[in-house]
Amino acid sequence: MDRKKQPTPDVGQQEKRARHAESARASRVRQRRRKQKLRIFYALLFLIVLGFAVTLSLTVLFQINSIQVTGTSRYSQEEIVKASGIQTGENLFLTKTKQAETGISQKLPYIGAVKVSRKLPAKISIQVEAATVDGAVETENGYVLLTGSGKMLELVEQPPENGTLIVGLALKSASPGKPVVYQDAVSQELYQQLIVSIKNNSFASVTKIDISNPYRILIEYDKRIILNLGTSADLDYKIRFGKTILEGKNENGEDNIGKEEKGVLNLGSAKEDDRAYFDPNGVISNPAQSKAGSAQSSPASAVSSAA
Repeated sequence: MDRKKQPTPDVGQQEKRARHAESARASRVRQRRRKQKLRIFYALLFLIVLGFAVTLSLTVLFQINSIQVTGTSRYSQEEIVKASGIQTGENLFLTKTKQAETGISQKLPYIGAVKVSRKLPAKISIQVEAATVDGAVETENGYVLLTGSGKMLELVEQPPENGTLIVGLALKSASPGKPVVYQDAVSQELYQQLIVSIKNNSFASVTKIDISNPYRILIEYDKRIILNLGTSADLDYKIRFGKTILEGKNENGEDNIGKEEKGVLNLGSAKEDDRAYFDPNGVISNPAQSKAGSAQSSPASAVSSAA
């Protein structure tokens, strides 16, 4: 039986196709390598340019040419700038603003709040706010003047006139410009709560705060009226209530408590009774005693308020 003759493979053609395929692969490899080299080159070029720009900005550009101080303070602008440690000619972005704020606050105690910020292209802004003397604590070395947050302002021989004397607040250590260290957390918390409430309610003429007994917290008003707040419960309400009574008038248009009167305003149960009990004889009582004695006191002794 006849068989068809198989065509003989063209060896030359196969070799030619193989060489062509190999050449194409080699070309693609060369192109890939060329692209990789270009990417590396551009990356290196970018890093060089970036490094040059950073070096330029840190050495030539963004040099501080002015330092502006705003706000209220007993210190001069020169004193505040010196305390910050910042100088003109320094690089704006290398300036340690937080460190400058700490330096100002510690070296100049009567600055209460400070904010140091950068202003492009080449200015430093220092905003300050004066600290207030919120309390004077007697120690064996004199009187430590404090802010409400517990920062020591200075040590003086006598408390400021019309200032607030703090009784019962024991200090472990104190250094001007830094937060004091308290001997116990209870008195610390009471002191700070009272100062915040007094400020929030704009309660002026507070001449003494006594927190030596946390169950009988006392505030002296105008050196003549003692507000007995009782415990620390509802402190803000009691202070607001007491202020309203001291500044208010009764239904006859007369002052609830005369401008020259002295005595004790018991506020321990003000939240529950919506009422305070004034004793011109100066008796500091607890809420139960106030209720029991109110029936025998004068008509003006039980005072209500819309607080």
